[in-house]
Amino acid sequence: PLLFFIIKESTHQRETPESSIEGTDSDDEDDVLSRPQNQSDLVFETEENSVDEMDLDLDLDLDEATRNLPDVSKWKYRPVFIQPAGGTRCPGHNPNESLPIGVPFEFESSLFKGRALFRLRNGKSNEDPDESKAYFDAHDHFNFQRQFVIQGQFKHRTKMSEVWVGDIFDKKFKLAPPPRLGKFMSNLFTRMAPGIMIDFASSRPKVLALIGAGSHSMSIDKPGEEPDITIPILPEKTFLSHDEKSSQERKHALGNPKTASYYEFDPELVYTFHTADGVLDLAEYKLRLPILTMDFTRVLGDGQPMSLRAVVGDSSDSFFFFRVWHERTLVKARKRRCK
Repeated sequence: PLLFFIIKESTHQRETPESSIEGTDSDDEDDVLSRPQNQSDLVFETEENSVDEMDLDLDLDLDEATRNLPDVSKWKYRPVFIQPAGGTRCPGHNPNESLPIGVPFEFESSLFKGRALFRLRNGKSNEDPDESKAYFDAHDHFNFQRQFVIQGQFKHRTKMSEVWVGDIFDKKFKLAPPPRLGKFMSNLFTRMAPGIMIDFASSRPKVLALIGAGSHSMSIDKPGEEPDITIPILPEKTFLSHDEKSSQERKHALGNPKTASYYEFDPELVYTFHTADGVLDLAEYKLRLPILTMDFTRVLGDGQPMSLRAVVGDSSDSFFFFRVWHERTLVKARKRRCK
């Protein structure tokens, strides 16, 4: 589902000449990206809360994650259920309940700590309907179907060429291209936009983009100065951009792995990544393309959720990982097992 949005955000990328950018060793960039650390409310208060020191039971395979889901009749945001996975922990979260929709929640992994916000255009929500409407009305020209915002701090210095956002699926697509065509498509997209990784034909399909290019807007701030992630229009504020128009330059530069490798995510700063999708309607679980509308279960197959995650390269090491289930694909899978 992220493919069409990523292509719009990341195609026509061009490499920014090295003479026009400043590498991670430059004094100017250090002045922009390296700021004194202040105590942030994103930091968990005690060492006992460190993910690195806890036994995590969320790194489950797909079958086990499916079995652990509550009956769909108990889903607060039915037909959608969102759960943390792969080492992402949400303090105070009850695993029998979906993560909130419409209001921010805290999360932490071994690589990142912060908060997240999901909004769905046509789905149930904890949010005041007027506030949700204000967001989608503000972006009406994009016809967004959902919003996903991540805000927080990296735990280690990380090159911007190493953080990829999107989806790595658990099993082969039901509607998958033949292997040769899949390889051709992957190579084609790599040539068009080197900051995209696409694989439709393998046993673990993926659609990933460098997070600096795949984000609709991005903001870098000192702790305590980060924007409120619930506002309708999030700011664009990086060392390469300051508004929607200049965000295109940021996407072009950070969508090129070579250029992105000159920059790092600084653990002393707070990053806000705003992604949105105008193609996948999660409430109806349909792909709404310009020329047709398609049932998304026909693409993924029964019993396979989509996910929202950021990973190191194409590995399974996640900065964050959330599975997004829809009751139709889950019900079909359970009926099939019963037979």
